[in-house]
Amino acid sequence: MIVLGISETHCATAAILRDGEIVGCASEERFSRLKNDAGYPKRAVDALLRELRLAPSAIDLAVLAGTRIPSYEWMNRVMRDEAYTRQYYGVRLLPPRRGLGGRARKLGAKLGLLDPAPGKAALTDGERRAHVTEHLRIGSERVSIVDHHTCHAAAAYFGSPFAGRPALVLTHDNAGDGLCATVSSARGTTLERHEATPSGPGSLGSLPGAPGGDAGLALRRDRRRRPAAPRGMAPRVGAPRARALPR
Repeated sequence: MIVLGISETHCATAAILRDGEIVGCASEERFSRLKNDAGYPKRAVDALLRELRLAPSAIDLAVLAGTRIPSYEWMNRVMRDEAYTRQYYGVRLLPPRRGLGGRARKLGAKLGLLDPAPGKAALTDGERRAHVTEHLRIGSERVSIVDHHTCHAAAAYFGSPFAGRPALVLTHDNAGDGLCATVSSARGTTLERHEATPSGPGSLGSLPGAPGGDAGLALRRDRRRRPAAPRGMAPRVGAPRARALPR
């Protein structure tokens, strides 16, 4: 069975599994040359299919990560517009603005009269599925959408050495499908969620990026980089291309 996994958020990535084994993985940033590029990773998917010598028709299931995805344009803005990123995540190095104007803006956002996140319009399931079906020419019945934190929990548990034994699985993220943390129990091939914490500007999930901001690193988008190269992509030799993993 061939499964194509797709993440459209920051550092959009595609991975291919053959009978449950990861055989290839590539991120769109390698081909667009934009760090943490967000959106449908078309070039990464094409590179994987070429590298693995697979036709799109061989894909049995394409899985999109996350049930609530904002517009690709907004995600790339929050990656690259430093002032907007700090405003959105509620992380400030300077004291908040005071006076009538500040209070009016807060009240307007609270009453829904002002948009606290301009441009963050959610993509519909149909729009997201269409990117896959139009690109790969496969039927929509072969495209599935899975909850954001379920994807994190599954990657943690099924990639662990527990081999199906009972385990407690915790996830912690800045935001994903309206949540920043979940608690689930796992056994065999099943995950059962027991608790979840809502996310929002200033949530606990945004705190790990704050020290990096103080150190001169960009919030969120630099959290996986080495201090010596805070703005660069990971080193690469030769032209960008996907590579199949050794079996």
